[in-house]
Amino acid sequence: FNREDEKEKINQAIKQLGKRVIVIIEDLDRLMKDEIIEVLKLIDGNASFDNLIFISAYDKDSIHSLISLDECNTYSDKFFTYERTLPLRSPNLMLKFLIEHLIQNQGFSKDEEDEIRNVVRANSSLFQAYLHNLRDIKRYINLVRPAIKRIYKEIKVRDFLLIELVGIDIRMNIENCMNKILIKIVRQILNEKLRLTELIRNINLKIF
Repeated sequence: FNREDEKEKINQAIKQLGKRVIVIIEDLDRLMKDEIIEVLKLIDGNASFDNLIFISAYDKDSIHSLISLDECNTYSDKFFTYERTLPLRSPNLMLKFLIEHLIQNQGFSKDEEDEIRNVVRANSSLFQAYLHNLRDIKRYINLVRPAIKRIYKEIKVRDFLLIELVGIDIRMNIENCMNKILIKIVRQILNEKLRLTELIRNINLKIF
């Protein structure tokens, strides 16, 4: 097995496609430190192929805070030749999106819709503190929307919306912790499997 020969075969195969191959990597900043480094190494190891382009979306500050405090402004620059900073969504636009998707096609009266709008706007600082991006807002909408119409007359809308706001933050924190624990467990299992495989191989070599 010759690594360089195999890479050249792959490179020729990509060339023969006659098209660019674009690999999109989303949410890189949501991975753990070791996983981020592994992905960056994969990008670095395959970036030399002709017509192969990697595009990644991530929070640069999050990546650098996880990987390298000493090189906090340059680490990811080693792996990407072009960088484009995307503008942040306006908080007002995100609140508008939240309000629209909470009330649309729900059959609320005009007064009920106004009450929901007023609750969100009056507590905009809380919603912005807990819902940091469009992903968080969509998760909140998916949690609240199925129930709000059904129990509207049985609750105080303000209390319900704010309790669910705190609740989704707790759920996301628990989910993140569980994901990290599961990843560590899987890693330990894989490492143990590799160790046992190597041990068995050594035993077989000694026997034969």
